[in-house]
Amino acid sequence: MPDSAKWYRYLRFWRPNVAADVDDELAFHIDARTEELSRFGMERAAARAQALREFGDVERTRVTLRVMDEHHASVAQRLRFAADLSRDVRVACRALARTPGFVAVVGLTFALGIGVTSAIYSVVDTYMFRPLPGAHGAALVVLGRTDKDIPQPHDLSYADARDFRADTAVFADLAIYTTRIIELNTDRGAERLWVDEATANYFRVLGLPAYLGRTFLAGEDEGVMSHPTIVLTYKAWKARFAGDSSVVGRVVRVNEHPVTVIGVMPPAFHGIRPLVDIDGVVCINQVWPATVDLDNRASIGLSVFALLRHGVSLSRASEALRLDARRLERAYPATNKNVTVVAVPERYSRPSIAISSLTPALAAVFMTLVILVLLVACANVASLLLARVVVRSRELAIRAAIGASQWRLVRQILVECCVLAFVGGVGAVGVAYAAVRGLNSIHLATDIPMRWGVELDWRVILFSGVATLAAALITGIAPAAAARRRNLNDLLKSSGGNSPLGAQQRLRSMLVVGQIAVSVVVLVAAGLFARSSANASRMTLGFRSDHLLMMSTALRPQTHDNTSGRQFYDELVRRVTAVPGVRSAGIAEFVPFGYNLDVATVFPIASSVNVPANGFSYFTNVVSSEYFAAMGIPFLSGRAFAARDDENSPRVVIVNDALAKTLWPGEPAVGKRLHLDSANGSIVEIVGVVRGMQDLLPGETPRPYVFQHFGQVYRSDMTLLVHTTQQPTSLAAPVRAIVTGLDATAPVFDVRTMEDHLRNGPAFLFTRLGSAFSAVFGVLALVLASIGVYGVVSYSVAQRTREIGLRVALGARLTSVLRLVVGQGMKLAWIGTGAGVLLSLATTGVLSSILFGVAPRDPLVLAGVIASLMLIAGVACLVPAWRATRIDPLIAIRSE
Repeated sequence: MPDSAKWYRYLRFWRPNVAADVDDELAFHIDARTEELSRFGMERAAARAQALREFGDVERTRVTLRVMDEHHASVAQRLRFAADLSRDVRVACRALARTPGFVAVVGLTFALGIGVTSAIYSVVDTYMFRPLPGAHGAALVVLGRTDKDIPQPHDLSYADARDFRADTAVFADLAIYTTRIIELNTDRGAERLWVDEATANYFRVLGLPAYLGRTFLAGEDEGVMSHPTIVLTYKAWKARFAGDSSVVGRVVRVNEHPVTVIGVMPPAFHGIRPLVDIDGVVCINQVWPATVDLDNRASIGLSVFALLRHGVSLSRASEALRLDARRLERAYPATNKNVTVVAVPERYSRPSIAISSLTPALAAVFMTLVILVLLVACANVASLLLARVVVRSRELAIRAAIGASQWRLVRQILVECCVLAFVGGVGAVGVAYAAVRGLNSIHLATDIPMRWGVELDWRVILFSGVATLAAALITGIAPAAAARRRNLNDLLKSSGGNSPLGAQQRLRSMLVVGQIAVSVVVLVAAGLFARSSANASRMTLGFRSDHLLMMSTALRPQTHDNTSGRQFYDELVRRVTAVPGVRSAGIAEFVPFGYNLDVATVFPIASSVNVPANGFSYFTNVVSSEYFAAMGIPFLSGRAFAARDDENSPRVVIVNDALAKTLWPGEPAVGKRLHLDSANGSIVEIVGVVRGMQDLLPGETPRPYVFQHFGQVYRSDMTLLVHTTQQPTSLAAPVRAIVTGLDATAPVFDVRTMEDHLRNGPAFLFTRLGSAFSAVFGVLALVLASIGVYGVVSYSVAQRTREIGLRVALGARLTSVLRLVVGQGMKLAWIGTGAGVLLSLATTGVLSSILFGVAPRDPLVLAGVIASLMLIAGVACLVPAWRATRIDPLIAIRSE
């Protein structure tokens, strides 16, 4: 009758066996009926057959009963577990309520450790894990061009990107865009908008529909000014049009030309470019004036993102791009010689594809540092909980003696850990919220609408919950292991009943040694980042950074042609130079470490070096004759631009010494000539050589540079650079008044000092942030380690009160007692510091690529960390040591 083996029934002594119980019950009923029929004279075999017939389908009944009983058993088990857990939580809360100070210390430790970890995760999540909005946001890749002159991935030309888009075997779709400024003309005047100027498939590649209206249709990017339309972002819709839904279909004036608003995007859309919070999207060359050169492959100012065809891996796409790049090189050797194109997952291209190779390493370094800090916090809490278990030894032993299982004791300790971790987790959310607000309030020196985008959303909250649970389990391992080794006989035989076992004391010491070692690693990293940041800020950049005011303006093409524009800027420089407190003033199209740059193709004439078919690509800038004096860039030979160097005279340029040494090594460059833009382009003469300066990355070797004269190459958007004898910001108002006095419609923006531009701009901001973050981690680790040393030494003093009292009674001097107590703590500190130094020497080498002017194993940093840590450890030992010297021998002996 039963279908389970007999031995299987014995498992019910270990846990409920539903199958065996059902078999027994069915057998009982059939046997009882068989016995009953047998008593009426029926043969036993016939009686059993009759009983089975009367019972019906036994197998079906067995299956039904098993399902029902297993369900009831499962529900009952969950209810029992919930009831036990609820009881354990109540017991834990009552026990913890008796020690509010202990709960506060542990909760604060958890809150700081988990909160800082969650805050850094929110940054990593924003820039590495969170996809762009849209159905295809997580699958997008970004393309970047590399060449001999600029090895970092950067923008492509429209023509090259268009050819890559034609490879439909690799790309399902590919969008091209750049970012520009337009003016929205309203009754309030002209308002500057930052928009992406893109191909019509921009939103289709994203897979993002409009919130109101529609996005672009295929073909709306064809021609010039044929489809003047704009799609607004949600932010611009709210700010510029007060959220009026009737704006869709309305014709507005952009750059004094009619443009139709066709849609509004959802709130989650802020643009493709990281950090920039754009106002809208227009199609390429559909808003006046057209700015994108569709056919010039030397014009490399467009960004590209694409959707790979289903089944195409990143490695296959990279190989296809390599082959396509070689094909373009053969077809267009003048512009595509040695040009390669890389594909990077969009999430790894933030904040710039130029540093995409460093982004994962930076994220890993900072996440490792905060996790180390969290481990230090866990070790600290584990040490405190271990001491608490020792104090509760008698209670735990008695509970074990009256029947509590080891699992029950362990579970009670783990529940207490979870309750404490929950308290800390709640505080951690508050710490993370404050940190995220602080991050979002960081000022970046630019008038570009910036958006850090760091949010405390459900992803961060979920991470905080997982970190809290992990911290609770890590913290509970040592105390739980100690709680399961309770023996009432041993405790009752001991004099105090709560004396710690030697193994537990050693375990606490090991935890302290471990957290000191980890703290050393974090402090060394913080010291390296601090020195790196200091070196970067002291770096000689090759131009003046103090007493320099910057102010940008843009002349409207509809009000200024080349002649009137030059007259405007010449008069502006003349008037500003006459302002009291101004030493000199000049104008430039670009400023060093700015957000824009331009590249010129150079073909030297009469040069001894081999000139490649596509010439040399060097950075270029359009400046006035006074620019070099205002920037403090010295001339090494030749002369500055003069008034006679106008558009009617032969073109002249000024180069830096890096270009002179590259093209004419060992020869004077002044008087040499070269072609610009193409082998048959304009012939220009070098009239001066200036000292090289850093322009793109701090610490770089100055790159070859070509300065063109504003008098010969007109630009409508220029930046005024004013060298002052007083605080530069004090002259901002009179200089701004001069600009508006010359043209009331000319916008004035980006008003700041060069120091602010460097400190809070792309040059040093991220270095400073890295240094600040690591400093916070280091201080936190140092504080937690000192608390750990203090806790161990203080607890040891409390446990050795009788011993110390006897020593004092026998004549021990106070200095001996001090040496005894401090020596114990300092011994742990030395062991932990030694281990930490060895660990640092083995691991900090990975930081070498992101440090400025400091070696990963810098002896000054190591010495500083060791001295700081030993000093803090000594102070942490002195407090319990002083308490030890105050022990009264009589009271100490009587206390036992």
